[in-house]
Amino acid sequence: MAFDPYVGYRTLDRKVKLRAHASRRSLFRTRMHPRNKSKTAARACLAPERRAPQHSRVSHESADELMQRIVEAAPCGMVMIDADGSIVLVNPQAESMFGYARAELIGNSLEILLPERFRSAHGGHRQHFAAAPSIRQMGVGRDLTARRKDGSEFPVEIGLNPVPGDDSGLVLAAVTDITRRKAMQLELRQANANLEEFTYAASHDLKSPLRGISDLVEWIVEDLGGAAPQEVSRNLGRIRDRIQRLEMVIDDLLAYARAGTAFTDAVQVDLQGLLTGILELLPRPSGIAISLQITARPFVTNKAPLESVLRNLISNAIKHHDLPTGRISIGVADVGRYCVFTVADDGPGIPLASQERVFRLFQTLGTEGRQHSGIGLALSKRLVEAHGGWIKLDSAAGTRGSAFNVWWPRFQYRKPADFPVRS
Repeated sequence: MAFDPYVGYRTLDRKVKLRAHASRRSLFRTRMHPRNKSKTAARACLAPERRAPQHSRVSHESADELMQRIVEAAPCGMVMIDADGSIVLVNPQAESMFGYARAELIGNSLEILLPERFRSAHGGHRQHFAAAPSIRQMGVGRDLTARRKDGSEFPVEIGLNPVPGDDSGLVLAAVTDITRRKAMQLELRQANANLEEFTYAASHDLKSPLRGISDLVEWIVEDLGGAAPQEVSRNLGRIRDRIQRLEMVIDDLLAYARAGTAFTDAVQVDLQGLLTGILELLPRPSGIAISLQITARPFVTNKAPLESVLRNLISNAIKHHDLPTGRISIGVADVGRYCVFTVADDGPGIPLASQERVFRLFQTLGTEGRQHSGIGLALSKRLVEAHGGWIKLDSAAGTRGSAFNVWWPRFQYRKPADFPVRS
C-alpha cells in the first residue's frame, strides 16, 4: 500500500505525543517514589518542564544538574516539601543545621523539624499557603523556632518559594539559623536597658542632692549679704556654675539614653521652614553670616529628632567659631534615597587627631568645652543612626573650616517591631 504522507505524519505525531505522555508519567512516578524523591526532585522539578528537540536534551540535563548543584551549595538550609507536607529534598546545610542524616529526612513529615507545640497548627498554615502560593518570608513579625534531632530549639528565618513550572504543590524553603543575630540583639537591648537604668538613676539620685547644695549656697549668700569677702563671693559663684554644669550633664545623659527609643509620628517636613525656624531661635553674633541652599524636596520623616540634630550642628558651628566674623553655609540636597544635610563653617577646624573622638560622650575641644557637657555630637550621631542614616565629619589638616554631613533617609525607617504581624 502506498504511503500517505499526511497519515504518516499524523501517526508519527501521535507516537511522539504518547511517548512524551508516558515519559512524564514515568518521571512523575520516579519523582514521587519515596526511594528516589531526593535527587529526582531537584533535577525534574526545580526547572520548568520544557518540550525540546532531541539535539537540546543534553543542554537541558546540564541546566537541571546545575540547578541541583546550586541548591546543594547554597549557604543556607534548603528543604523541599510536597503537597502532603513530606520532605523530598534537603541539602547538606540543612542536614548540618538540624542534625539529621539525609536518609532520616527524605519521606518524613516536615513537622519533625518543628517544636511539638507548633505541630498541630502547622497543617493549617500549609493549607493557607497552598491556596495562594507566592515567594515570601514566612511568619513576618513573629519569632520562628525550629527543632534539631536532639530536641534543642533555635531561631530561624524561612523563605518560601513555590517551585516554578510545577503544579503538584512542591515548595522550596530556605532556612537560615539566626541564633547569633538574636544573641547580639539581646546583648544590645540589655546594654541599652542598663544605660537607661543608669541615666534615670543619675537623674533622680543626683539631681536631688544637687538641688540641696544649690539651696545651701543661696542661703549662705543671703546670710552674708554684701559683707561677704570678694574671694568668698567668687568661690560661691564657681559653686553655682559647677552645679549648673552637672545638671546639664545629667539632662544630656537622659536625652542620649532616650535617643532612638521614642519615635514620633512621621510628618511631611518642609525643609525651608524647618531650617528657618531653627535659625530664628539660635542666638548668634552679628558678624556670623548664615546662608541656605536647599535643592531637596520635602519628605516624610520623624521631624523632632531631625530638628534636634540640625540645631546641635548649627549651634556648634556658631559657638566654636574663633573670629568675630565668619560664614556658615547650610546645604540640603537629594542623593539617592537620602536627604543630605551639610553644615559647613570657616572656623578653626578640627584636628585630625580629634576627629574620631568628637562623636564620643563627654568629649570637648579646647578650654571652651568647660561650658558644655560634650554630649551633643554623640547624641546627634545616635539619633541619626537610630533612624537609618549616618553622619560624617570633613575637616582637612592645615586648613580652616569643617563640614558635618548628615545622610537622613528620605523614606520612613521602620524597625522590625513596626511591621504588622501576619496571621
